Amino acid sequence: MNKKEYLLDTVVGIIFWSIVSFIIYMFNGLSVPKALILLISVAISNLLLGGFYGKTLNFFRRIFKCRI
Repeated sequence: MNKKEYLLDTVVGIIFWSIVSFIIYMFNGLSVPKALILLISVAISNLLLGGFYGKTLNFFRRIFKCRI
């Protein structure tokens, strides 16, 4: 995994999960400040786990012969 793929996978993961999480939090009636705190925690966890996420994506990219 090169740095470009790692950065791309991490940024895409953070953006995607932040949006999905925010929508879920709002539908469940959380206040905006609490939702923002949770979004920050989601972003941090995605940042820390971005490498594992990227390796998993690379595995499936090899299986399905996809290139970015």
